[in-house]
Amino acid sequence: MEEGKKPRYTLAGAVWQAPFVILFAYWLCKQPEPGLAVTILGLAAVIMAIRAEHFTRTEEVIWIVVACALCVIEIRAIRHDREVAASEQAEVRKREEENFRTIASGLQASIDNSRSQFAATMEQTKTVLDKTESVSTLTKKNLENITGGESFAFVRPQVEAAGKGPIGLVVWNRGNEVLTGVTIGFSRTNDPNWGSEFFNRYTIGTIAPHDMAMIPITITPQLGDNGIDHYWLMISAQNGTVDETLDFRESKKFPGTWAVRLGVTKRFKIDKNGTASIPVLVREWTDEGGADQKLPNVNTSLKLLKRESKRRH
Repeated sequence: MEEGKKPRYTLAGAVWQAPFVILFAYWLCKQPEPGLAVTILGLAAVIMAIRAEHFTRTEEVIWIVVACALCVIEIRAIRHDREVAASEQAEVRKREEENFRTIASGLQASIDNSRSQFAATMEQTKTVLDKTESVSTLTKKNLENITGGESFAFVRPQVEAAGKGPIGLVVWNRGNEVLTGVTIGFSRTNDPNWGSEFFNRYTIGTIAPHDMAMIPITITPQLGDNGIDHYWLMISAQNGTVDETLDFRESKKFPGTWAVRLGVTKRFKIDKNGTASIPVLVREWTDEGGADQKLPNVNTSLKLLKRESKRRH
């Protein structure tokens, strides 16, 4: 062969290039995963570097075409992956909207049920007062309904239906007795004037046992440097006041939504000089299951605190 002239296209060149051409043809019909075409392109580059001094003019052209084709395949794979992700996100938003409509319908039914139960309770109370029955003749259940017994209210944010927007709030009666005169004070502890916010109270009224009522405000979390927004709530009823903490953060399991955890403590009189707060409800982050923590028995904790108070005095 004359010096300076490229040899003709050889069988060896075809053998090296054939697998890449076949892969390109296959990937035209079936889209590969992102990154796969780039990996194969890297392998082709290694082969090209090793065989560079043996290239014919035709083989050089084919290698260039193969490299460009693999780049095109990779770009298509990336675009396809993004389109699939966008489609899945749209489906998630659609399901959230459907869940919100279902929750809203259920809440309205619960509100109507609460109103009817409240009317029935007021009618029963009126009957008792009309007959001038003394408290000693009332059954234990009626007395507990008047005093509130061991029931307490707590706020449950409806994060499942909020996405990244404002969060609706529902207050639940966690107990077997009617709660009356329910009022709620909110304070966002990250605000400079968080203490004065407790004076802006919201009147809820009466909540039937294991029932709920809507609160006429929403919360839009404003995350701090630690990625959490914290609220302190004071919820009062005829049987006393409970304190509740609410923590919000971005959901780890469902991107684009909020997660919340909560804790409730109830105030008990220990002695004539003071009170103590005992945990009565603690729930984990909603995107981690939102399970209730198992807490010590309230009466047992109260007895221990009273005993300790007597020992100190």
